[in-house]
Amino acid sequence: MSTDDTFIAIFSQQAAGDVNPLLRWTGTNNLASQNSIPVTGFELTHEPVEEAVRDAYVPFSKPDQHYIRQLFDELQALGIMVGEEVIRAMSLTSEWDSNPRIWSKQQNVTCPGRLRLDSAREGVQGTYTSGPDIDILTGVVGLGDIAVAWVGCEIFMRIGWRIKDDSSMNKTMLVAMSNGQSSSGYVPDTLSWDHETFQVLGSKLMPGSCAETNISASLSSMISQYVDTK
Repeated sequence: MSTDDTFIAIFSQQAAGDVNPLLRWTGTNNLASQNSIPVTGFELTHEPVEEAVRDAYVPFSKPDQHYIRQLFDELQALGIMVGEEVIRAMSLTSEWDSNPRIWSKQQNVTCPGRLRLDSAREGVQGTYTSGPDIDILTGVVGLGDIAVAWVGCEIFMRIGWRIKDDSSMNKTMLVAMSNGQSSSGYVPDTLSWDHETFQVLGSKLMPGSCAETNISASLSSMISQYVDTK
C-alpha cells in the first residue's frame, strides 16, 4: 500500500468532561498577556488568569504576538506528534478490509432536568429547581469489526470507561460531542455529582445515575444489535 505521503491525521473528542489539558503553558501565557499578568516562564495557574478575561474584569485587548507564535508552534508540534503516531500504527497494521460492512443507528436517552437559580462558578453548592427533561442523542456506527459509539454531549471519564466495559465488541471507539449537541451541558458520572466544579454545577441534568446508566445501556444495546446483524 502507498499513500504518496498524503496521510491526514484526524482526531475525535473522547470522554473528557472532567479532564483538563496537561500542557497549558502557552495558552495561559496568551491570556496573561491580555490582562497584564507577568509571564514568569513557569506554568501559571490557569483559572485566575482566564477568569479575568472570560468575565471581562479587564478591558479586552489582543494577546502579545510573541505568545501567539508560541501557541501556534505548540499546536504544530502536537499535530506532528499525532501524525507520526498515525503513520506508525498504520505501518504496523497487517489486517485490512477493503469492503467493510457499514451499519448505523441512533436513539435518544431522556433524563430529568433542572434549572439553576444561582450564578456562582465553583467552590460552593448550587441552588436549583426542577426543569424540563433533557434528551441526549446516542448512536453507533458499525464499520466491519469496529463499533464507533457516539454521544451528543460532553461526558465524564467514568462514563466513557463504562461504555467500553459494557460493549460486546472489544474494538469500540467512543466519540463525544457528536452529531449535534444536547442541552444537558456537561454530563457527570454518578460518583461525581457532589463535586463543586463548574462542570457539575452548570449541568442541566438532575443528579443521579440516569445519564450514566442509560447512555451506556443505549449504546451497548445498539452495539449488540449490530453484532446480531452479522
